[in-house]
Amino acid sequence: MVITNETAIILDTETHALEGRAIEIAYIPLALAGGKAKIYLNSAFNQLYNPLEPIDITAMAVHHILDQDVCNQPAYTEFQLGEGAEYIIGHNIDYDIRVLKRGGIQQALKPICTLALARRYLPQAPAHSISVLSYFLAKDKPRVRQALKSAHSAITDVQLTASLFNHLLAIIPKEFKNSMQALYEHSLHCRIPTRMPFGEHKGKKIELVPDSYKQWLMKKRCDDVYLQFALELDEASHARRVFENKYSIIPGTHSDYEFIGSRTPVSTNNQIDLFERLLQKSLELK
Repeated sequence: MVITNETAIILDTETHALEGRAIEIAYIPLALAGGKAKIYLNSAFNQLYNPLEPIDITAMAVHHILDQDVCNQPAYTEFQLGEGAEYIIGHNIDYDIRVLKRGGIQQALKPICTLALARRYLPQAPAHSISVLSYFLAKDKPRVRQALKSAHSAITDVQLTASLFNHLLAIIPKEFKNSMQALYEHSLHCRIPTRMPFGEHKGKKIELVPDSYKQWLMKKRCDDVYLQFALELDEASHARRVFENKYSIIPGTHSDYEFIGSRTPVSTNNQIDLFERLLQKSLELK
């Protein structure tokens, strides 16, 4: 199956196992104009796929897709993206891109993660899963409840993500939503957390988290490359503050402080390049 040649889509997948193969792929094309999203619901795509392996029971308990549902469906490798697809939007979208890569999709994509944007612009939310955010933002909670009865269906998750995306666009500063490219670049910045996303210090600003906890996380080398980077950046910033307080000057090019300079790029182009390197690391298959 080949999707239409829209440059931007909201996409979600369901898989046969954690970090597994696609068994359902859904997407909705959209366009960005005047800082608002025009979502083409009538062009929604939704297809089941055969993973060519039995579905893991743990995954089955989440999405309720059974082996007999997919046994006569196209192989997961048959899904293709149209050549015009460039921007791909989703909640924790890196996971879905890895799913597509396992199916043979190789083209370069620019992911816009609504989870990262929600953590930056909705820090007051009790949690940032798509289900919690849907209830948190809803004026019509019975309608959300009805939709969430089909949660972990790819097409339902795409529709919920589209609603969340529109809400985020309403509060993201204008200069970051003049184009998909501007929004993509801003979303890269938002991937670097400013607050702890989990654990006993969840929601606390990273600079206020006890040093012993941050050092423990860094030694553990957490799987989240963005949190790891944020912790390294915080450590470098702390080293800079200690140096400034001790000597009343800003550190120069001394080798002991080169690490600090490497974590504080001065130009926008350097920042985007750095963040895209982090992105590529996040998209590596696991």
